[in-house]
Amino acid sequence: MHDGLITHWGRMERVWERTFEHELKINPTDCKCSDVGGAAVTAHLVDLLKRRGYNFNAARDAELVREVKEKLCYTAVNVDKEMKLASETTCIVMSYTLPDGNNKVGTDRFMLARETTCIMKSYTLPDGRIIKIGTERFMAPESLFTPSLVDQQRPGIADMAFSSINKMSMDNRRCLYENVLVSGGSTMFLGFPTRLQNELGSLYCKHILKGDESKLGSKVKINVSDPPNRANMVFRGGSALGAIMKAKPEIYPSFIQFKTEIYPSFIQVPREYSPLFSKNSMSI
Repeated sequence: MHDGLITHWGRMERVWERTFEHELKINPTDCKCSDVGGAAVTAHLVDLLKRRGYNFNAARDAELVREVKEKLCYTAVNVDKEMKLASETTCIVMSYTLPDGNNKVGTDRFMLARETTCIMKSYTLPDGRIIKIGTERFMAPESLFTPSLVDQQRPGIADMAFSSINKMSMDNRRCLYENVLVSGGSTMFLGFPTRLQNELGSLYCKHILKGDESKLGSKVKINVSDPPNRANMVFRGGSALGAIMKAKPEIYPSFIQFKTEIYPSFIQVPREYSPLFSKNSMSI
């Protein structure tokens, strides 16, 4: 690789083969990832706001909508109950203009709309305009659990976690169920850890316990940990590891050691094709 780009595909495949098959001893196809992340949730919120009548541009206004998402959106623990709450806690909003030009909201003339009093929130844009957002607050993050909302035909995050755990050996599954750790910006939505824990419990009950909920607590106690600094936990971990390695240079090999001892055994390629053994290779 050079500057993060693969310059020799054959050699890169050998690195992957060594890493996955010989060192980690896992099948790369078992590693699950989702295309639905923070950017997809933001784009979905743009689409939902357009349906409400706010004409945001997915590219130009992405940063603005992201701020709305981070401040107002949350994960519904139960989507059906949240939708019912939104539909039942409404009021009639009416408005008329007084002779002095002021706009008055009341309940006696000119009905304008129904508004959800419990879920509806207002947000002031940088230009002073005020937008109102209701069910969009939880329907945008819902795409993390239901990717079909954003035209992604793949499992949601809870299904992926459940599937990954059950591909591990039986001896490790209980420990994994009881120590699920979430990290990343999209896990910061209010209610996300609870929703994930509930869904994992439902999947476990349905597929493992065959619907017998009474055995759930005795068989395994599913727990999702949500540390407050999880938004940048990956960066913090990498930074801590880098600091440790910098203070203890003996834990990683020098370039000379890698060139003469590790590289030849790690990946077998003809010396004349290896950049490490070329005449112009750098020596340290």
